[in-house]
Amino acid sequence: MTASKIRFSLPDFADSFHLNLLIAQIARQNPVLLADHVVIDSVYGCFPNCVLNGGRAFVREPYSSEDMEAVFRAFADLGVKLRLTFTNMLVREEDLEDPYANEMLALAQRYGAEAIVYADFVGEYVSKNYGLPCVLSTTREIDTAEEFNRMAKRYDQVVLNYNFHKDRAFIGGIEDVSKAEVMVNEYCSHGCPRRREHYLHNSADQVNGALTPYDCYADKLKVFMRHEPGDPVFFTDDEVMALWRETGIENYKIVGRGIPFEVVLESYVYYLIKPEYREDVRAVVRGAIQGH
Repeated sequence: MTASKIRFSLPDFADSFHLNLLIAQIARQNPVLLADHVVIDSVYGCFPNCVLNGGRAFVREPYSSEDMEAVFRAFADLGVKLRLTFTNMLVREEDLEDPYANEMLALAQRYGAEAIVYADFVGEYVSKNYGLPCVLSTTREIDTAEEFNRMAKRYDQVVLNYNFHKDRAFIGGIEDVSKAEVMVNEYCSHGCPRRREHYLHNSADQVNGALTPYDCYADKLKVFMRHEPGDPVFFTDDEVMALWRETGIENYKIVGRGIPFEVVLESYVYYLIKPEYREDVRAVVRGAIQGH
């Protein structure tokens, strides 16, 4: 079974706006640079200071309506959709009334965006009130193919638990691979015992509006890329291609919110760009970002 494209979702449309817009422009204007069968499908993230945001806390000054719309429009003009990370694990139903979040959702509706959610009641609200497609977050940590299949009937996509995204028995039990999304470069160690605790910590920081330290082993992994075949968490570019060809899974996610620019850039050129063009793209992006 062969899917039509390898569709990547990139991290952080607000905090990494210029980097992602530049990568999307390069892909649109020079598609020959892209690795075979690769397309940039979406950019995920959230605008700062939104109580529904999860995964990574983002607590700077809120964006104005005009500034938010400018971000939506810039990516829409390049054929790239946005995904709102409404994955806060501590969100309450009353938080759904937040005007700032609803302003984002109204813009998302206008620009054909999507939402990533942790809580089912958030997904129901987003779908019912704004008609947005919903992706179930990896933070739900689904650990059986049966549960994945149950959630896939409810959601437009489900992000695999990173502990199982190289488990061919697990993947073989997925009934509809078009619903699956795979994270290619998760920085947590396999079976990390503090992963849920860390996500809860980040959720609390977002709710409280202040960043607090959290000692995490994954932070020590941000300084390098683990592109060795057989790594239980990271995929090589060849492993992504093999998974696509062998299973038909076409949705892939690059992890990178809150991770240093150089590491994110390296992820992009590695997964998205043909090897012979990688150094040229690195140089172009670095020059453009440094000159901005």
